[in-house]
Amino acid sequence: MKTMENTAAKKPSLLNRWLNGIERVGNKLPHPITLFAILVLLVIAVSAVCSAMGVSATGELVNRSKGIVEEQTVEVVSLLNAEGFKYMLLNAIGNFTGFAPLGVVLVAMFGIGLAEDSGFIGGLLKRTVEITPAALITR
Repeated sequence: MKTMENTAAKKPSLLNRWLNGIERVGNKLPHPITLFAILVLLVIAVSAVCSAMGVSATGELVNRSKGIVEEQTVEVVSLLNAEGFKYMLLNAIGNFTGFAPLGVVLVAMFGIGLAEDSGFIGGLLKRTVEITPAALITR
């Protein structure tokens, strides 16, 4: 005779419910390129608002022409007008190449993409699962 306890589905653990919630939220996010475009538009809008409000920041910055550190004030520049749009187009490459960590990230992404396409990562994962004790693998 089957009891109700045996036939009822087991309630997922707190960790599984948490992970399922993260997955549901992640599945609702738009494509990464769409997210990037949304963030670009947000930055453009925020720059226009902050520029109109006269926002500025003062801090110690390196003066590259003199080679010294000095206190400087930087004002927000609107990217929503013709001058701002021209600035974005003309300085896009310089902004990317001037950001030192970007080179490391691009090389790492290149390497991971190559390893994935060659089948190295799949083979490595398969081999790792093969040598992992069964007690450590979740179902």
